[in-house]
Amino acid sequence: MEKANKEYQQFGKKTFFIFTLKRSPAILCILFFLAVLSAVPRFLPDPYSEILAAYIPAIIPIGLIAAIGVFLIISSMAWLEYTHYGILIGENNFKVKKGVLNVMEIGTPYRYVKEVRIQRTLSDQVIGVSSVVIEVLGEEDEQSVPDESEIILPSIDKDVAIQIQDSILRRSEIEKFNIVRGGQNDPGRGPQGQTAG
Repeated sequence: MEKANKEYQQFGKKTFFIFTLKRSPAILCILFFLAVLSAVPRFLPDPYSEILAAYIPAIIPIGLIAAIGVFLIISSMAWLEYTHYGILIGENNFKVKKGVLNVMEIGTPYRYVKEVRIQRTLSDQVIGVSSVVIEVLGEEDEQSVPDESEIILPSIDKDVAIQIQDSILRRSEIEKFNIVRGGQNDPGRGPQGQTAG
């Protein structure tokens, strides 16, 4: 049996690219403003175009510096989000961690995993990323049907997504096999899955 990872696994360089891209509208707005500003003097009457043309050589470098500053801030924020987004594949469960200021960590035992699927939209296929959707069963009581929920891991490199899917499915099958066998491999359980003690 393969040994479980002890560290959170990152989701690949394309995930960082996606995190940066989803914050890029601010940069695009600044660049659009600069492009419009440089084209406007051609369409204005002479006295206004000359006044605006006198200020453009000073405004465009300031705008470019602002765009570079915004890009550095956006990249730093994306890097923080990327480094705080990962999965830990353990022996008996997996944990998903995300968030910088509001850190959320979700741990799920493999026995509750119902299905692990990979979804790719057209844009995901072009970029080479996938979303991993893990469908899990909630707690069961004797009177009710177990609740179901999904854990969605968006914007993961395609190869990393396949690796995560294979690892979770393999471990969930082993866990279900051990439960069906009565927990014989569990040192805290007796021969019929009863707690030793």
